Amino acid sequence: MRNGWWPTTVCVAATALVFLFPGVAERLIAWPWLVALFVIGMPHGALDYVVHQRLRASSGQRTGPATFAGYLAVMGVSALVLWAAPLAAVLLFFGLTAWHFGLADVLHAAGDRADDATQRRTATHALAVCRGGLVLSVPFAAVSGAAWEPFATLGAPAMDAGAAQVAAIVAASVTAILLLGLVVLVHRNPAGFAEDAADRFLAETTAAAVMLFLVPPLLAVGVYFLGVHAAKHTHRLTRPPCSGLLGTGGGEAPAWRRWVRAHRLGLWLLVPALLTVVVWAWYLDGPWPMRVAAASIGFYIVSTAPHHHLGLKLPVSAKAQAA
Repeated sequence: MRNGWWPTTVCVAATALVFLFPGVAERLIAWPWLVALFVIGMPHGALDYVVHQRLRASSGQRTGPATFAGYLAVMGVSALVLWAAPLAAVLLFFGLTAWHFGLADVLHAAGDRADDATQRRTATHALAVCRGGLVLSVPFAAVSGAAWEPFATLGAPAMDAGAAQVAAIVAASVTAILLLGLVVLVHRNPAGFAEDAADRFLAETTAAAVMLFLVPPLLAVGVYFLGVHAAKHTHRLTRPPCSGLLGTGGGEAPAWRRWVRAHRLGLWLLVPALLTVVVWAWYLDGPWPMRVAAASIGFYIVSTAPHHHLGLKLPVSAKAQAA
């Protein structure tokens, strides 16, 4: 899996599946979100308690459940904002998710060339926002109404035909700007991509954009979240230096074994998170798969801020740790 073509393959395969079997999208539209509750998606975020505790221990700070209160408090504030001002919460979530998704993509492409200085560069984060922003802007440029539907289910204002048309125009303009910024920044190469890594990054971006444009939004973004973003994040957490920090096994252990260990470590948070999603879905309207998908997206709206902040503290590469 190491810095290979598998994220591109995921995007191409999802696009091909929908077009070879047109009825599949309707039947599977919510399923990536359901699978993500148990495999890779929610579990990679559920590792945050272990990550938090091991980072504190490595710097000589006090550990224990009470020290995790700040993380939970940020989740509480995010939930309050989502309840009181859902539109503002969703828009803030879009910006943060663009940054979070894109940074995972950039660091994965940079691989062992990345170091702590890479993550400190403003241009690295600008490249991350351009890449991650495409994941959100392209579906809105294609079908704004369908892209907005889960957020309307969560309490944000519904989008009528006129609003959807305006949103599509704005999203198309944003997409063009982000693509231009991405090409310029890849040329500047702030993350230190090797030449083949830069080619893979651009190919992956193209494949992802095509999938996000052609495949129904809930399915396309679900595939991206599960098969690209969360998979990359889990891959990073189970390889040195993070594997040494978390105890998921060294780079010599089979990948599947390291990933299973990571899932077991996350059970402390995974169980209450799953219960929260199920209870939340109970109060939403629509078919159960769609309700669970919307509730899981709502949970990610609430949890992305502390999750992203914690991720910024992770060691970046084995080379950087040894330096």
